[in-house]
Amino acid sequence: MDLARLPMFFRDYATLEAEALSFFWYGGYVVPGLLQSEEYARAVLEGHFPPVGKELLEESLSARMDRQKLLDRQNPPVVAAFLIEEAVLYRPVGGAAVKKQQLQLLLERGRECNIQIQIVPTALGMHPGLDGSMVLLETAEREQVAYVESQDIGLVVSQSPTSSVTSGCAWDTAVANPQRRGTYATDRTHHGRAMGDSQSPRGTSDLKWFKSSYSSSGGGACAEVASADSAAYVRDSKRERGGC
Repeated sequence: MDLARLPMFFRDYATLEAEALSFFWYGGYVVPGLLQSEEYARAVLEGHFPPVGKELLEESLSARMDRQKLLDRQNPPVVAAFLIEEAVLYRPVGGAAVKKQQLQLLLERGRECNIQIQIVPTALGMHPGLDGSMVLLETAEREQVAYVESQDIGLVVSQSPTSSVTSGCAWDTAVANPQRRGTYATDRTHHGRAMGDSQSPRGTSDLKWFKSSYSSSGGGACAEVASADSAAYVRDSKRERGGC
C-alpha cells in the first residue's frame, strides 16, 4: 500500500487496516470503500468538495482499488463484517447503471466466506449507529481500535474508555443485541430479493458461530458471527439469540 496516495487524515488508519485480522464497519451514507466498484468509487470521489483535480482523483481511485486487496488476502485471511443502512442501496451514486453494477458487486462479495454483509432496515428507526459511521478493528497485535471519520477528518482511538468502548456498545446495541432494537437487520441483497421485503430470523441454535476477539474493556460482550442461507447472523456471545 502506497500511503502517499491516500489523504493525510486517513493514513494512520490505513496502516492498521492493511494488517488487520478482522474489522466491523458501519455506515449510512455510501457503500464502504472496500466494497465499492471502480465506477461507484469514481462517482464518490468526483462528488468531493472542494473538487479535486483529475490527476489527484485518479490517484485516489487507484489507491482505493488497491485497498480492496485486503479482502482477498490469504495469509492471514481477514474477517470482515459490513453493516450498511438500507438507504445506501437506493441512492443512485453515479447513476442507475453504476448503482446496478454496485449492487451486483455486493451480492458477489457477500457470498465470500470471510465477508459478512448486513443491511439495516430504515424501519428500524433510531439506533446508536446513527451518531456516525465507525469501524472496529482488530490489529495484527490483537489490539482493539476504533476509527471514526467525517468531512475529511479521521480519528483513530485505541483502548479508550470513552470512544472505542462507546463504539463497541453502539455496535452491540445495533447489531448483536436484537432484544434492544426490537427488529432484525435483514439480508436484502441475496438473489435480487426486493429491497423492503422483510425476512424472519431463522433458528440459530444449529449454526456454527465464530467469535470475534473484539470486546470492550468495560466488560462488554463479544460479537459472534455465523452464516447460512446466504444471510449473515450476528449475536452477543453472552446471549443465544442472534439476528440475521
